[in-house]
Amino acid sequence: MDYKLQITDRAVELLGRIIDYLVSRLKNPTAARKLFTEIEAIYSHLESEPYLYPPCDDPFLKSKGYRKATINHYQYVILFQVEETSRTVFVSGVELMGYDKSGNILRRID
Repeated sequence: MDYKLQITDRAVELLGRIIDYLVSRLKNPTAARKLFTEIEAIYSHLESEPYLYPPCDDPFLKSKGYRKATINHYQYVILFQVEETSRTVFVSGVELMGYDKSGNILRRID
């Protein structure tokens, strides 16, 4: 593994809320497990090839060096930055996003 993965407290909190929503509100623990499995796979890729994922579409986030990893089969995106000096990937959040037909982020859905 070429990069260290640093997951912020905020990212852990957001993921916890998503999992809780799927399990408690939607009564769908299977979806929660599948989502978590896909997120773990992305985390693994981030440790080896973080530049596999594109920069964020949002100009402000892009200017700050944020990249996005779209979670397949879900409308969630993992936001992260790569720090080359320390070879660390900082996961900042897991966000629910809206997309246009080209896959560009339109807005955050709250």
